[in-house]
Amino acid sequence: MSELRMPVWQFVRLMVQVEESMKAIRGRRKPPALQDLYDAWDDTWLELDQRLTDLGKNDPDAFAELMMLQDVVLTDVTPRRMKTAAAEIRKALKTMRATLKTEKDRQAKEDLSFEIEELEDLLYDIED
Repeated sequence: MSELRMPVWQFVRLMVQVEESMKAIRGRRKPPALQDLYDAWDDTWLELDQRLTDLGKNDPDAFAELMMLQDVVLTDVTPRRMKTAAAEIRKALKTMRATLKTEKDRQAKEDLSFEIEELEDLLYDIED
């Protein structure tokens, strides 16, 4: 697979997890596969993060539309990057499931359940 398409919100979840994984390794050498994935997709990530930050402050409707209705298309997706992305998505899902168990707000539970299901579908597609 040389291209990967996902909704913006899924890409945000993935890249936030990648950044968290990299921060957890403080002071040590980053795993080459994780560093490769970040280096390959960081331009897209940083540009999108800045755009979302600006929209979040100035145009909540456009922010929501970008997050939920638009896709990110990643090119030059190698098998190694796919495997690393899948591992990071599994980490994010583990955290999300733990949060779901303790969440009390009904709407937050519904939203989180939706996100978990959608990320599970993405993970299935990546690993297929």
